[in-house]
Amino acid sequence: MQFNSTAQLQSPDIAPVQGTYNNDQDIVLSNPSAVGAVLCYSTNGIDPSTATTSCAAGGANGGATTCLPAVSAAGGGSASATINGLLNTTGLDVRALACDPTRVLANSPVAADTYTLQVAKPTISPTNGTVSVGQTVVFTTATTSTSVSPVTFYYTIDGTAPACGTGPLHIPGNTATPSTASYTITGLEVGGIRVVGCRANYTQSNVSNTTAYTIAAERPVLSYASGTYDDYLSPAIQATSTNNGTYWICFTTDSSSPACGTTNDHCTAAGGTAIARAQLSAANCTGLPNGSSALSGRCGVPPIINVSDTTLQAVSCSKPGATVFESPAVTAATYMLNVSDVSFSPVGGMETATIPTVAAALVPTTTAPAGNPMAPGTDGVTGGATICVAHGASQPTMSACVSDLNWKCGAGPQQTAGSNVATTTTFYAFACKTGMGTTTVRTVDYTFSAAPYVHTGFAMTGHATDFAASAELINNTMAYVTWDDTFLYVGFDVQANLTGGSGLAWIHYYIAGVSGGTATADSTTQMPTPDTALPPAHSQFHVFLALSGTGIAQAQSGVNSWNGSAWVAEAAVTLTAAHTVGTFYEIKIPLVAGHLDLSTMGEFHLAGEGYDATKKAFGPWPMSNAAGNLSIQWLIESLMSSSNPNAKTN
Repeated sequence: MQFNSTAQLQSPDIAPVQGTYNNDQDIVLSNPSAVGAVLCYSTNGIDPSTATTSCAAGGANGGATTCLPAVSAAGGGSASATINGLLNTTGLDVRALACDPTRVLANSPVAADTYTLQVAKPTISPTNGTVSVGQTVVFTTATTSTSVSPVTFYYTIDGTAPACGTGPLHIPGNTATPSTASYTITGLEVGGIRVVGCRANYTQSNVSNTTAYTIAAERPVLSYASGTYDDYLSPAIQATSTNNGTYWICFTTDSSSPACGTTNDHCTAAGGTAIARAQLSAANCTGLPNGSSALSGRCGVPPIINVSDTTLQAVSCSKPGATVFESPAVTAATYMLNVSDVSFSPVGGMETATIPTVAAALVPTTTAPAGNPMAPGTDGVTGGATICVAHGASQPTMSACVSDLNWKCGAGPQQTAGSNVATTTTFYAFACKTGMGTTTVRTVDYTFSAAPYVHTGFAMTGHATDFAASAELINNTMAYVTWDDTFLYVGFDVQANLTGGSGLAWIHYYIAGVSGGTATADSTTQMPTPDTALPPAHSQFHVFLALSGTGIAQAQSGVNSWNGSAWVAEAAVTLTAAHTVGTFYEIKIPLVAGHLDLSTMGEFHLAGEGYDATKKAFGPWPMSNAAGNLSIQWLIESLMSSSNPNAKTN
């Protein structure tokens, strides 16, 4: 079969269109004809050629011709063929024709496109503004860098145009699209940075725009931000994470502004204290905070901040060449130093059995509240703080951290004995440390009450007695009265109080009284034959005891209660027991609610004794009969406070 030499296939379409590209391209050949075709191409600048009897490579340029499998007619499902990565060298000349596999139609005219590959023009970020020595700037090109064909950035820092393959200043790009490389500002970029991108088989890029930088030292970072701390601290100052060899730091803590000197490791006069380059170390950064991360690179540590409300200010200084660069702004932080809070032990409240010793101690801080960082250390309390305690009716004036008449101060937890009174006492405590603010004065109230009175009972030898000395109505009379929750106890020494006579010794106790009395119910009404010189008193109970040489006369002894106008015998109250040692008598009388009830005890008490053979009566005082054998004594004692009528310490 012979092809029709006058009828031809249409020339293939070549995509992409010819022009300049920044990355390798796939070439796509498409068949625009209405019949299927074999597409053949060459890249050596000579037209492709085929054999005369088939669509195989052949003819004049057959050795450089590649024929692809047949594709369908235009509009078919496979009317094109893709040659992956064909365009990977600049200056590529692609030529293509279509061949009829039936050899009916003649080969198409040759289509030709020429391509240029060029590295994309790099950009530099940032393009202008202030940059710090040690800061990283980024070169970027849209051209992909691969491990087989990497992109390399050549640059200059004096404003001249760089060129691929010339000069030592070059950085490989990373294998990505776009390709980037990082450059660290050294301080020598006085003429601005310019950069070109280079890649094998590519034309070098156009030169980037020239940067317009103002060079400065990197602004320092403080390891502790402004806040309130519970101890002295020494913040580290981070100079920079790289290029540390040119750096030193100037800082102040006296509110003056730090400034760099003109020579290495110096600050201007009165412009700050220098941390020299040799004093910057990675060890000083270890474990110290910097926001959500940690300080890295090299740090310098200033003196300890030991005065509250101190502002630390710092600048970085760098001299990589003839010029000294200073950080563009001062880094500052203000530190408030407050001593840890104090707490009391035991906690406040009623102490019924013992009088406690109250201790005040520092409260550890285990977590740092937002905006209120903890000080360095692990115990969470102020080291070496002084704790002061005091107690009394009113808060003493706070003084310095020294012992004085008002406060007991010292290192570590402080203790002070409780007040031995049945009352409420306020305790005060605060903590302080030189240079730091004191804690808030903490207070706690303790109500002290002695243990309930318990009468041991009948532990007497001769005239010795187990009555407390405070129970004696008048000193050296050996006449006693006291009580506990169960019994009223009375004691009386006949020999010590009665000098003669015969028959019975009468002891009268007027108890649970209120001072002052009334017009109708007072001592004149209540007592058989009172001494009108006695102060008026209104009593609730009258205990009368008849004593003989052999003990108590039960039938003639008893308890009366006042009904408002007269004494009424209390049959419910009996004398439970008596104890006699020589001439000393002790009697227990049971307390019976509503009958002999001391829960409403007042503040005035009377006790009297008489010596009469026939009656329990009183005459004027002093009193004696014609025979001289009768004597009466009145015993008057204020024993109780109306504010606490139930106390047993009478």
